[in-house]
Amino acid sequence: MKNTYKKLNKSKVKGLNIRNGSYFLVKCINGERLNTSIGRVEAMDIEEADRRALATIERVKDLGLKAYKALGKNKYLLGHNEMILSDVFHEFIEYVSTTGTKKSKGGFRRESLNNYHTEYKLRWHINGLLQLPVGKITDDHIETWFRQIEKIKNKDGSPKVSANFYSLTLLSRLFNWAVDRRYCDINPCFRMVKSSERVEPQKKKSEAEERLSITSDEFGKFLFALVHSQPKQNKRNNDTARDLILMAIMTGSRDTELKNLRWSWFDSTTTFGSYIAPAKANDKYFEGTKGKRDYYYACSEIIQAMLKERYANRQALANELGGDAPFTYVFPNSIGTGAIDNVRKRIKNICEYAGIDKPISMHSFRFTFSNIIEQRTVDGTSFSERITKAVMHHKDSSITASYMKESSIDKVQIHECFQHVEEFCSKAVGVGTVYDIFMMPHRVTGTTGIALDNKSITDDRVTDTTALRNVLYGDGVLQHKEIIKKEEEILKDLFPNLPKEWNKKTRIFNSMAKVDVKPLSKKDMAITEGKQKPKKPEEIIKLIRRELDMMQENVHKTFEGQVAVVRYNFEFQRNIEADAKALEKFRTKYPEHYKVFKGID
Repeated sequence: MKNTYKKLNKSKVKGLNIRNGSYFLVKCINGERLNTSIGRVEAMDIEEADRRALATIERVKDLGLKAYKALGKNKYLLGHNEMILSDVFHEFIEYVSTTGTKKSKGGFRRESLNNYHTEYKLRWHINGLLQLPVGKITDDHIETWFRQIEKIKNKDGSPKVSANFYSLTLLSRLFNWAVDRRYCDINPCFRMVKSSERVEPQKKKSEAEERLSITSDEFGKFLFALVHSQPKQNKRNNDTARDLILMAIMTGSRDTELKNLRWSWFDSTTTFGSYIAPAKANDKYFEGTKGKRDYYYACSEIIQAMLKERYANRQALANELGGDAPFTYVFPNSIGTGAIDNVRKRIKNICEYAGIDKPISMHSFRFTFSNIIEQRTVDGTSFSERITKAVMHHKDSSITASYMKESSIDKVQIHECFQHVEEFCSKAVGVGTVYDIFMMPHRVTGTTGIALDNKSITDDRVTDTTALRNVLYGDGVLQHKEIIKKEEEILKDLFPNLPKEWNKKTRIFNSMAKVDVKPLSKKDMAITEGKQKPKKPEEIIKLIRRELDMMQENVHKTFEGQVAVVRYNFEFQRNIEADAKALEKFRTKYPEHYKVFKGID
C-alpha cells in the first residue's frame, strides 16, 4: 500500500506534507531524495514545522544526506550544545506523546501534555530562555528566569507561589529528559528547586476540609446549585458537566474512570443496570483502574434515567458539538473530539452559587459517597463492612468484578447500596423558591439539612426518595425550564416581536451567595450620574458588573435564611414599564403577575 500525503497549502516550504499525523519533508537535495519526519502535528503549529523543515534542509546541505542520516535521533543537531531549549521541548513532547517515560509508559495523558504546552506558552519564554542553547543554560540562567516569573501576580496582588513552583518542576523534568538524551550534562534547575530562598507553596488542605458535609445544609445546597446554577462559560456542555458531577456523587468513582467512561463498558445499553471499569485499557488517556483490576459499578435509578437520556440523544449531541465522541464516550468534551477534560471551573461555579467557601474537587465526591454509604437506610438498616469495601473497591475487598459475574449472592446488596446513596441525596433535598422575571414565586425542588442518623429532619421537608430523580430527569426536562417556558408565553403575548435569544439576557441570583460591593470612585460616580462619558469599554463593563453585584447583594439580604433563586431581566423590566399598552395588557390579562411585579399587596 502506497503512502498517502496531505499537502499543506499554508506551508511556505515545498515538499512539507502531512502523513499519519506527522509532518513529513520529501525533497530532492543535491541529487539525493530526503524523506524524513519533522515531528507530530499536535506537537507544533505550521510556523514551527516550517522553521524545523528549513533547518533540516540546511543541515542536509551542509552534512550530506548520508552523514545526516547517521545522526539518527539527533538529526536536528550539529552538536548537542547548539540545540536550543525550544527544539528540546518539541522533541520531548513528540517523544512522551507516544513513548512516555519510565513512570508513564505508553505516552503521557492529554492533561499532562496540556500542562507542558501551557507553561511553554506562558512562562518559559520569559527572558529568552527558550532560545538559549540547552547545553549552555546554567543555574544562574534559571534563577534569573525564576525571579522574573515571581513578579507575575494574581489579580489581588498576591504572588503565584504554587503556579511558579509547578512551572519550575515541569521545566526540571524537561531538563532531566535532556540529560538522559545527552543534550546537556546537568540539570540547571536542581539548585533552584532545592533553594531555601524560594518561597515554598502552601501544603494542600486536608481531605477532611474538602469533602461536602452531609450532616448540614451544605450538601443540600450543593445539590440545589447543581440543578439550578448556570456556568459562566462553555454553556454548551453544561448538561454533560452536571451529569458527570452527579454520577461522581452517586458512584464514588475515581476521576479518570468517570471522564473516560465508555458506552462499551455497560452490560446493557437498554437498562444500564451496571458497568465494569476495566483493569487495563488500550488508551493513552486511560490506562486502567488504579487497583489494576476490574471494578464493578451498579447504577441507581437516577443514573439509569440519566444514561438512557444521554444514549438516546447521542446523535443530537454529536451534531451540536461537531464531533462523533458522544458515540464512544458517555461524557464527551465540548468540541466532540474525545472525553471531557476537567470540570474544576464548573464545580467552583456551583460552590459559589451555593455559598460554599471551601475547595471542592472531583475526589471530594468520593469521600462524600463514602460518608453516605455508612449511614443507615430508610428502614434503619446498615450495610456490612464487606459490602462497603466492595462498593468502594478497597484492595482488601473479597468481592471482585469477576466474582460478580459468576455469582449474584452479593449483587443485590451492592445494588441496594448504590440506590441508598440516591435516596439519601433525595432526602437531602427539600423545598426552595424560584422567582421568575415578574417576581412570581414558584415552589421547586430546593434544599435542606439532614441529620447524621438520616432520620431526624431539620425543617419541614416535602420531598421523598425520588425527588432528585424527578427534578433532573422527570419527563426529560429540568423543572426550571418550565418556568422559562411560562415567562416566554407571557412575554410573547406582551411583545409579539420577542427576540429568540431573550433568555440569554436574563440573570440568575440566589440567596445563598454573598458578595462584597465595592464603593464607587469619584470617576465611576460621575459616569453613573451621566456627568462624564466613559473613555474605555472596560469602564462600562466594570459598572455593569457592580450593578449585578448590587443585585446579588440585595437578593441575599431580602431572602436571607431562605433558599431562593431570583431570575432578573433588566431589558424586559424597562420595556414593560416604558410601554403603556404592554403595561395595561399586563395589568388586565395577568393580574396576579402584575400585582407582584408592581409590589401591590
